[in-house]
Formats: sequence, structure tokens, C-alpha cells
Amino acid sequence: MFRSDIQGFVQVGEHQVPAQVIYAAWAVGADQGLKVGMGMGAGLTLLALGMLVLVRRLWFRFRRAG
Repeated sequence: MFRSDIQGFVQVGEHQVPAQVIYAAWAVGADQGLKVGMGMGAGLTLLALGMLVLVRRLWFRFRRAG
């Protein structure tokens, strides 16, 4: 994900920071954000499937009892 061909400097407050440093920090943040997003998506999917199974079981239980 990191590109080494980034050139130049970025003004950060009073400091000149190499653009490679800014890009590397962004790339790491984007990678971490992607991992968190995938983890949350997987967790919410499992939660939804669990709720579906629970509703289905309750539906059949009440249908059989009534």
C-alpha cells in the first residue's frame, strides 16, 4: 500500500515534513480503518444471522404451541 515515489514536503504548522511521512501515516491509518471496518461488518453479519435464527426458532415454537 505504501508508494516510495512520493516526493516533496508538506507544511505542518511551522515544520516542513517529507510527503513520504505523511503518506505513510495515511496508509497505516487507512489499513487500520479497513481492518476495523471488516471486523465490524463481520460482527454485525454474525449478529444479524443469530437474530434471524432466534426469531425463526421462536416463530416455530409459538406456532406449534398455539
